[in-house]
Amino acid sequence: MNFDLSEEQRLLAESLTKWAARSYDFDRRQKICASPEGRSPEVWAELADLGLTGLPFAEEDGGFGGGPVETMIAMEAIGRALVGEPWLDAVVFTGALLRHGASAEQRADLVPAIAAGELLLVAAIGEPQSRWTLSDVATRATSIDGGWRIDGAKVLVPHGASADRFVVSARTDGDRTSPIGIGLFLVDRDAPGVSVVLHVTHDGGRVADVRFDGVTIAADAAIGDTARGLPILERAVDEAIAAISAEAVGIMDEALRMTVEYLKTRVQ
Repeated sequence: MNFDLSEEQRLLAESLTKWAARSYDFDRRQKICASPEGRSPEVWAELADLGLTGLPFAEEDGGFGGGPVETMIAMEAIGRALVGEPWLDAVVFTGALLRHGASAEQRADLVPAIAAGELLLVAAIGEPQSRWTLSDVATRATSIDGGWRIDGAKVLVPHGASADRFVVSARTDGDRTSPIGIGLFLVDRDAPGVSVVLHVTHDGGRVADVRFDGVTIAADAAIGDTARGLPILERAVDEAIAAISAEAVGIMDEALRMTVEYLKTRVQ
C-alpha cells in the first residue's frame, strides 16, 4: 500500500503548520484560555477561512470532501500547536453524527453554516450516571403533537456555554440502558427550558452541564431513526478516537522536536 500523502494533503499540512507558526503561538493560546469563553471567535473564523470547519463534509452538502486522512492531518497540526478551539467536538464528532444520521435536508441546512464558521453545533450525550456507556441514557424524548418534549440533564458538554445548538441523545423507548430506543435531536441552546452551567477544565478548556426541562422541538429536529441512534453515536465515537490519537501524535512530535532543540543548546 502507498502511504505517501497526495499533493493536496501535503498542502493542507503545510498550510496548517504555517498558520500555527504565524498566528497561534503559546502566548495567544494562554490569553484565549483565560478569556470568559475559553475560545476565540477570531481563531474560529481563521480556521473557517482555511477550510477546516468544512473539511470532513461532502462537497454536495457544502463541505470540502475531506476524508479520514485529511482529518488526521488536521488533528496532528492542532496537537502540535495545542489549539484550544472545539474542532474535534464541533466538526469531527458532531459532524460525524450529521454525516451518518442526518437527512439530506438537514445537512443542507446545517453544513454550510458550520463550514462558514457561523454555527457552533456540539453534542450533548454524557449524563451523570452514564460514565462512558453510550447506551445509558436517562434523558427522555416524549412524542407530543407536532414534535417532541425533551427532559433530562447532560454533563461535560464541550463548549456547551458558547454553542449555538446541541445534538442531544434522548431515550424514546425502553429501559435506561437499552441499546434500542435512543434518538438524536437538534435543540437550540437558547430554547425555553434549556439551562447551562459553565465549568473550566484543568487544561483551560470549557465544558458545561446542560438541563432540558420540558423543552419542545419540532418533529423535523429528530436526526434519523428516533429509536436507533446508538449505532450512529458509536460510529462517531470511533472516528473521534482516531482523531484524538492523531492529535496525540502531533503533541508528541512537537515535544520531541522541542526536546532535541533544547539538548542541542544546553550546556552542563
